[in-house]
Amino acid sequence: MLNGFINQISYPSTRLASSNELRQDPSLVTIVKIILKFLEDYTPLGKDGSLLLKLWLGVMGNFDMDSFNLPTILNDNFVLEQLYTEGATDYWPPRLSLQDCYKEIIDLDATERVIDMDIVGEHRLGFIITSPPTLAATLYTSFNLDLDDHSALHNLKLIVPTTPQQEQSQNMQPIKILILNAGGIRNPAFTPSFTHLCNHHNPHVALVTETRVGGVESRTHRMSMNFPYSSYLQPVGYFGGQWLLWNSNFFTCQLICRTDRSLVAKLRINTP
Repeated sequence: MLNGFINQISYPSTRLASSNELRQDPSLVTIVKIILKFLEDYTPLGKDGSLLLKLWLGVMGNFDMDSFNLPTILNDNFVLEQLYTEGATDYWPPRLSLQDCYKEIIDLDATERVIDMDIVGEHRLGFIITSPPTLAATLYTSFNLDLDDHSALHNLKLIVPTTPQQEQSQNMQPIKILILNAGGIRNPAFTPSFTHLCNHHNPHVALVTETRVGGVESRTHRMSMNFPYSSYLQPVGYFGGQWLLWNSNFFTCQLICRTDRSLVAKLRINTP
């Protein structure tokens, strides 16, 4: 994977020292050093691959890699938090993630009354799901961790009542749901991608999975996402976590049940 990555990169017009992201968060240098050291010591590309990446980043002579002890760095909780919450690492023990983020957006027009989606926490992708027309629905979200490698599996289930259970009405509308698997909400690509998808698809509900950040920071970030209402599931350490976001202009959302790992909500379309 790294071999293909190195062979396909093109030289950027801006070097690392001129990066806006680096100016905003200088600690990103540590992540760059980890990638360089991993490439140098643990892949067949070795020092040649590390040298090529240094040239690409414009950091020749700036980093002393010989004194950089990778095992020691990866036992530093602050560094681990950066790696996981910014989407650079998955699993435990940590594995570098070099995949493109949010390039794959899957559009699903559901015809069945039960929509059941599993989202693998380590895959940075999204879904746009459109339900059959309805007046109401029940939404279930949850996540679980595999304790062997701390991989996460998220699930969304939307149940739409069968047509005989609903009065035929011109007010019946499909519900559009955006799911974006963040892989860490500090990932620099997350907020721009989420904003673009919302502007383009105008979802009624958004589910952000694998947030990896909780507490005050999560709340502040969640409240800035242009959805007036939300609920959440806290991550477990650096893994899991969800945001459920919605706009009450289209429907009412009543939270029925919330546990550490699951949410249940009733949705009802607003009618005149």
